[in-house]
Amino acid sequence: MMQSLLSPALTVDQYTIAMTTMGGWFAAVESTCFGTWADLIFVPHKAELIMQDLKSLGHYETLRKAKLQFPANINRAFALGVLYVCEGSTLGGLIIGPRVSRALQRDDVTRYYQCYGENTRQHWQLILNLLDQHLQTSEDLAQAIEGAQWAFNTLIAEVERAQSDPSGENICLSA
Repeated sequence: MMQSLLSPALTVDQYTIAMTTMGGWFAAVESTCFGTWADLIFVPHKAELIMQDLKSLGHYETLRKAKLQFPANINRAFALGVLYVCEGSTLGGLIIGPRVSRALQRDDVTRYYQCYGENTRQHWQLILNLLDQHLQTSEDLAQAIEGAQWAFNTLIAEVERAQSDPSGENICLSA
């Protein structure tokens, strides 16, 4: 699925499946983790940006419901590890976004990938500074690494699940 995003032969259907899957993952993560760092830094809701991209394509589907098992007690350090993965994906967007636009011959379907525009690198530096500032102890670092691993592993699992069951169960995003 992720390789198709880099392909010059990317189709609207492939993009739709990828984005509804990623959007569902972001919707679940945002509803659980984003409030943990909202007082530290502004981060746009990626699920809403993905829905805007899908609507621009004329696809008004709901997002694919993510089946995530969250840890019982998510603390700020764990959530900052999740933030690291969420915001790290914007760096990939510097490459993926323009390729998607070229393949689909559309400039209005990559809001998610280009949400920070020319400020992407500066925003990433703010994220790294935030992590340095708030992850001071070895326990905090261990919890942040656990959060980052959890985020990455659950995203991979959602992509694999979408590949094996493209129909999936959907959710509505109120935006």
